[in-house]
Parts: sequence; C-alpha cells; structure tokens
Amino acid sequence: MNHQPYENWILDEVQINSQEQDSLKQHLKECPECFKLNHSWNKVQTEIKSTPIEPAPAGFMRRWKYEFASRQREQERRQARTLFISLASGAGAVLIALAVILLPDFSLISLMVRFLTTIVKLFSGIDSLISVSRNLIESAPTITLVVSVLFVAGWICLAVFAWGLSIYRITTKGVKNK
Repeated sequence: MNHQPYENWILDEVQINSQEQDSLKQHLKECPECFKLNHSWNKVQTEIKSTPIEPAPAGFMRRWKYEFASRQREQERRQARTLFISLASGAGAVLIALAVILLPDFSLISLMVRFLTTIVKLFSGIDSLISVSRNLIESAPTITLVVSVLFVAGWICLAVFAWGLSIYRITTKGVKNK
C-alpha cells in the first residue's frame, strides 16, 4: 500500500481539500500504521502547544551572540585555511604536471652540471667586466675619470637627498590615505 501521500498529509501542516480529507479518513480506518502515526502526531502537537514558554536565562542572548560571532570567525578561518591549502595543492599539482610534460628528460647529475656551469659562466663574465673596466680606467685620460666620478657622485648625492626628504616628509606629515 502507498503510504506516502497520507504520511505527508498527516505530518505537513498544509490545507487539504475535502476529497483528500475523505481519502485520508478512509485510509486511517484501513491502515494501522498511518492511524498510529496520526494519533502520535496529534499527541505531540497537543504536548507542544500545552507546554509553557519559559524565558531564557539572564545574559543568554548576549553570550549566544558572542559565541556565535566567535564560532563564525573560527569557521571563516577554517574555510580560508581549507581554500588556501586547496589552491596551493592545485598549484603544486599543476606545476608538477607542467614540469613532467615540458621539461626534457634529466637527471640530478645533469642539473648539478648545468648549475655549476652557469655559476662558472657568471663568475667569468664578472671577471671579464672587471678586466674591461680596469683597461678602460688605465687607458682613459685623468680628466675623464675625474669628471665621471664627479658625475656619478652627484647623482648618488641627489638620490640620497631625495630619499632623505621623502622620509622627512613622511615622518612629519604622515601618509595620506585616499
């Protein structure tokens, strides 16, 4: 027997038409399960309606609101942490996948050789730059060196002055927020 519409009619507080009411009454006469459900539900509703409403203890709402706010903040922290971990894990997985797909076959030894080769080339480039600079300094006339040093020193002094002025203005006037 199909109990579904009758159970819904018993437990839901919706208005049913007269034909549905007649069908429900007939079904309650024939079905002991639905009759028991209807009887129990009526007793529960009577009990609920006859129970007096007691006021909440003093300070309950204030404590509840405070605890609710702290629980909400904690839930937001957990969600943010979960989101961050998810995004970081996804980014890591994408990086690993890209490394596997895009990088050619390599070994740890070949990586170390490439790293050391890069370091050696860097230092040899620095050495070449120093030797070219030394040769330029030795071959340049003295007046050119003096003018170059004064020019660079002037720019450095101007930069230091502008930096000091900026710090002075920030400390005396503060930063404007827009």
